[in-house]
Order: sequence, then structure tokens, then C-alpha cells
Amino acid sequence: MFISRGHGWAVIFLAAFSAAYLCARAEIPPDAGEPDPDAPDADPAAASTNELAETNIVPVQVIADSLEFDSQKNLVIGTGRAKASREKDTLRADFITVDLDTHDAWARGHVTFESESDQWVGEKLHYNFLTKRGDFGDFESFFAPFFIRAKTSKRISDSEFQFKNAIFTTCEGDRPAAHFTARSVRLIPGRHIYAKHVFLYIGAVPVMYFPYWAQNIGDPNFFSFMPGYSRRMGPFLLTAFNYRLSRNIEASTHFDFRGRRGVAVGQDVLWSASGNSKGLSTEIFQDHDDDDWFIGKGFPAVRRSVDDYDPWFGDAVAYYANDKNPDEDDPALSDISNDRFRLRLYNSSAFTNDNYFLAQASYASDREFIEQYFRDEYQADPEPNNYMVLMHRGDQYTASVKVERHLSDFYETIDRLPELSLDVARTELFESPFYYEGKTSGGYMQRFNPTSTNYTAPAFLSDIPEYSDTNRTSLGRFDSMNMLYFSKKYFGFLNLTPRAGYRGTWYSKTKEDRHRVTETRYVNTNGIEVVRIVTNRFSIESGGDWRSLFELGAEASMKAFKVWETRPGPVINDIRHIVEPYVNYTYVPEPNVAPSNLFQFDEVDELDKYNGITIGVRNKLQTKHTNIYDLVYLDVWTAYMVDPDPGQNDFTNIFFKAESRPFDDVELRIDGSFNQYESLLEKLNTRVKLLGSAWRFDIEHRYRVSNSSHLSGRLLLSPGSKWAFQLYGSYQFEDGYVEQYGGWLQRNMGCLAGRLGYDWEDDDYTVWVQFWFSDFPRVIFDVGA
Repeated sequence: MFISRGHGWAVIFLAAFSAAYLCARAEIPPDAGEPDPDAPDADPAAASTNELAETNIVPVQVIADSLEFDSQKNLVIGTGRAKASREKDTLRADFITVDLDTHDAWARGHVTFESESDQWVGEKLHYNFLTKRGDFGDFESFFAPFFIRAKTSKRISDSEFQFKNAIFTTCEGDRPAAHFTARSVRLIPGRHIYAKHVFLYIGAVPVMYFPYWAQNIGDPNFFSFMPGYSRRMGPFLLTAFNYRLSRNIEASTHFDFRGRRGVAVGQDVLWSASGNSKGLSTEIFQDHDDDDWFIGKGFPAVRRSVDDYDPWFGDAVAYYANDKNPDEDDPALSDISNDRFRLRLYNSSAFTNDNYFLAQASYASDREFIEQYFRDEYQADPEPNNYMVLMHRGDQYTASVKVERHLSDFYETIDRLPELSLDVARTELFESPFYYEGKTSGGYMQRFNPTSTNYTAPAFLSDIPEYSDTNRTSLGRFDSMNMLYFSKKYFGFLNLTPRAGYRGTWYSKTKEDRHRVTETRYVNTNGIEVVRIVTNRFSIESGGDWRSLFELGAEASMKAFKVWETRPGPVINDIRHIVEPYVNYTYVPEPNVAPSNLFQFDEVDELDKYNGITIGVRNKLQTKHTNIYDLVYLDVWTAYMVDPDPGQNDFTNIFFKAESRPFDDVELRIDGSFNQYESLLEKLNTRVKLLGSAWRFDIEHRYRVSNSSHLSGRLLLSPGSKWAFQLYGSYQFEDGYVEQYGGWLQRNMGCLAGRLGYDWEDDDYTVWVQFWFSDFPRVIFDVGA
């Protein structure tokens, strides 16, 4: 029988018949009423078998403009704005038939199928609401972030789909900026996509082929490529193909070509607790321009700290190049092999809030490889260290075990094999005015200098068994610094903190500097006897020794302030000036072992006698905005030498440091030193940052007297969500030349982003274009079981 909306008697008849039938088969209370197609909970024609009732399976709900019920076949047929739904699955079409026993559904005409955030659009469909399987035929669908069109499409499980002859893209519209074609695709929404015989198209042009492709949908920029030209490298194409190995492990494979140098391949593996790595450690710990840039979103006011990262994360990097021109036509590099490579490992793990493990290892085939192929990394860290550190942090102390070992023979290194240390912060003793601070370390140390391997010692030194090459030496060292403070305030304003301390250091070996004068006589071409005298300076090893350093001192300071009430404004609301003069006296008598008798490894071995008074004053200008903050901070100090060395001035230079942040988006930093005896500014560093919602400007000037004067700056702009550009440059005043300049222009095309850039540095220029897919969510979402 056929029942039409508007025929009241038909509706009543259907409701009564359906209620009686459902009560007889499933013992479900009757529910009469007129169906509302726009109400998701309306249930004018829902059916369930005895089997469904016994197993508590949720029935399929069907509503439509017109409904027909076939009692013999237990079918519900909806016509006109028909909707069938069960749990999270919803099917809409012009015509829907549902088998209430098997939960099979057949739909025709303007078919739309929705399952949570996924959506399919087509003309016909066969789907089973119970098994979650279906045959969708020729369909269009959206599975974030992919738009998919396929000739054949099936849902083969609750969380998996299958396509044949598919086109998929992250771009909207009938003519996407970029898309993929694949012979077969298997998709797990929100998690993975697998495809075979894949072509990448930019516009209508195929640019890349993959016989097999597997990608985690949570990964951003799963494929990027950068063609360009460099004077040193020639034409080049750099590619990165990103994918996931497991939930916590990501990977990136590189296939690179450089016209003058040849082919290269690389493999990066990144791991993290969240499964969303923030980049390679060589990038996230550098002051990298792109780290502070978010297109269309402006710049962060505060740079991310290490605490923003996962409890554990790291990466492993391998890169190999078959270099056709490794020496770059430089005879000094003629010994470099054509087979060049680098290996790198980094790991950071926080077992708990108080226990950490850090490790880094770097190895390269030759000294020039990182500089030539990874210039940004080289400039940030030209000689990377290799270390492992296990650290425990207590309430008032930090304990650590550190191992450092050189892996490459062309870097100067200090090896620690290992070194144990215990740092005790300044701690109050038994609720008294006394405080203790200490630092104790011990380990086996070794210095390695690659230049010493090419050094040929004079022949006579072979007769001195104690001779030591100071660039290649090793020893054991134990060092303990202990300081006791007495802190108290007098007269209500004067803070006085006298201190006394002792530092003892044991060395397994020391050294003595010697010299030998050699006299050589010979007759020159004029028949005149010539005497040649050569003085050779060298060191010999001595036995172990204990160095004692005593220290006495006191620090005094006071604060005075005044408040000026001002008219409340958006920036300044009252001003408070704080003045804090301070004096710090330090006396260290001459140690029993001078630095000249010690092999030099670090600042511990440089410690010597000292008798001086540091005199300074700190100034603060504070105001109220949202909170109280410093408009201006200025610290100026010098030191008076009570017992100066011969030729040493009574006072050191005048040092100063100033910081100002009058607005949240304006920052000024200045530091330097002034030689008052010669009225000479010896050092000055100035940096200004201006920050807007969609722009940033940095300018920095570094000055060293009789050495260098260097100016650098960069400007980043994002006038809208689609465009961004950067300009940067640096100029050397001392020699009057531009060291570096360049910039890039970026265009966001929705799903695809592109960047055109130019860089000039040290007579080498590079022009490049980079493309990457931008519409990939950064965070992984689990969908399904």
C-alpha cells in the first residue's frame, strides 16, 4: 500500500499497522504520530526482528516524504527527502529501500552518505548499516582533508574504504591546483591512506610518479619539492617525501639532484611522545627565521622554549652524496672523496619531571660536507658536540653524568669519559641566615686538536721522555667548589652578604714549560761565519697535584624608589623608578698551582688570583599596564683592582646592559663596554624587534673596535592569508661590503603553498622555488578501533 503525506487516514492506518506489527515481532511499545523529515529523532517507520531484539542491536530509522512498508519482505521504502540513519551513519537520497532484517539499504538519486565528518555524494549506493560495508559505485566524497572521486568505491569495514581509478586532492573546486591519480586506493579515515600507481599533477601537468604510496593523514606537507639554481651547485631539485612508520615515529625520504655535484639521497626518522614531531633538532633549536613565521597568523611574541616539546623526542639523520666536484676547484680540498655522507642522532627523554636523558652524535665524511650541503646548520653549529647526559633534578640540587667523545678527527674537542657532577643551589641552613652553595665534579678528560696530528716535533724532543703535546693530552680531574654565605638586612634597607669559600681541584698530571736554545754555526756564500740561535719552547708532563683556591668576599646592596603619578593611559599608568646600587668585593689569594702549570680544558683550569671590587648600579622604570612590568632596565658596572698586575689599569672597562619593552610588540636590547682611559667604545651590541599581528622587523648591529662593525636585518610581512614575503641582509662596515642578502615571496593557494626565493652569500647565489601541500592537520586523531 502507498501512503502520502497529507492523507490523514493513511497516516493513521500506517501508524496503527506498524505499531501492531512491531509489538507482535519485537515487543516494542507503539509510537504513533506524523513523521518530520527534519527531525533526526523522528521514527515513523522503524522495524526490528526477534533476533535484533534479543541481541539489542539498534534498528535503522527511516523517514521520508512518502513511506511504503512491505510486511512480507520486511522492507521500508522511502520516497522524497528520504533519510535512513543508525548510530553515526546517515543516508539521504530521493529513493531509499531498507531491509529491516539484514540492515541492507539501497539508495538512488542525489545520494549523500555521512559517517561522522566523512561525506559521500553520488547517484546510487548499496550499504549495510550492521556490517559497515557497501558498494558506492561512481562517487564523490570528502574524508578530511581529501576530496575523492572514484569510478568504483566500496566500504569494506567499519573504518576502511576502497577505491578504483581514483582522483584525490586536498584542494577544493572542479579544477584543483594540485591533485593525485591512483589506480587503487585504500583509505582509513583520519589515519592512513595507501595507494598504488600514483601520479602527482600540478595543474594539468604530471610532475611525479610513485609506484606505491603510504601516508598518515596527520602528517603535514607530506610532499614538498624545491627546484632552483646555485652557482656552487648548479641547477638542483630537492625533494622531501614525509610519511609515518608508526603512531610515534615519522620519517622523511629525500631524493636530491644538483647539476654540478650529482645525486644525493637522505633519510630522516623522527620520534616523539605525541607522534607530532616539531621538526629536526637541527632546526628547532636554531634561531631560524621560519620558526617564528605563521602565514596569515602573524608571529608569536615569545619564542617557544624546550619545555613546549614532548616528554621524549628525537631524530636520526642519514645523508649520502655522490659528489662529482667535492673540492669545488680548491686544491686545498683535493683529498676529499667523491663518496660523502653524514650521520646524526639526537634524543631527549624526560622519564619523570626530575629525570632527563639527552644524547647527540654527529659524524661526517669530511670537514667541508656540512658547510657545503647544509649551510644553515653549519652557521648555527660549525663543530657539533657528541654527548650523552643523564640528569636528575632535586629540590635544591642537580646531579648528572656526562660523556663527551669526538667522532670526527677534524674537529677540536674536549672529551669527558665520563664526568660526574653535583650542583647544589644556594640553600638555607637550618632556618638560619647562613646559606650554602656548591658544585662538585670529577672525571677523565681528553683534549684532541686535529692540527697537532700534522705537527712535527723537533728531533731533540725525542730524547725527553716527559715531553707532552699539549694539544693531545688526557688526565683525571676532581673539582669541588664550596661557598658559605651569611645574608642579613641592616637598618631596614642595607642588604649585606659576606661569604667565604674553598675550591679544591686534583689533577692526575700537571705540566712544566721549558725551552731549549740551539746554536748553529755555518759559513755563508760570502765566506762569513754565521751563528744561528733557535729557541724551542715545549712542555713536559709532571706528576699529579692538588690546587687550593680560597675566596673571601662580601656583597652589599640597597634599593630606593620613587613613584610619579601620571595620567592613566593605554601604555603608561604611573611610573616607579627603582635604583639599586651594589658593591661586590672578591679576594682570591694566589693558588699553590698556577694556570701555566695546568693543561687547559675549560674555565676551571684558568682560575687564578683576584683582588677586586665590582661597583655598579641597577635602574628600573616600571609602570602598570595589565600587570606591573619594566619599561626600562639598565645595569652599569665596573671593577676596581685592589692589587693590579704590572701594566694593568686600576679600573676595568665600564660595562653596561639595557633592555626596554615599552609595548608588547617593541623590544630593545643594548650591551657593551667602554674604555674610560682611552675614551673608546670597545664593544656595542644593539638589537631592535618590532612585532605586529602580521609582520615583524628585526635589526641588529654588532660593533668591535678595530675588528668589525656588522649590521643585519630582516623584514617579514603577511598582508593577508594568501601572501607573505621576507627580506633580509647583512652589511660589513669594516671592509665595506654586503655579506648576505635575499628574500622570498610566498603564496598560499589553499591546499598548495609555493615560495620563490633568492639568496646571495660569499659570491654564491641561489634561486629556488618550493612547493608543499598545506591542508594537512598537525595533530593525529584516532578514528575507529
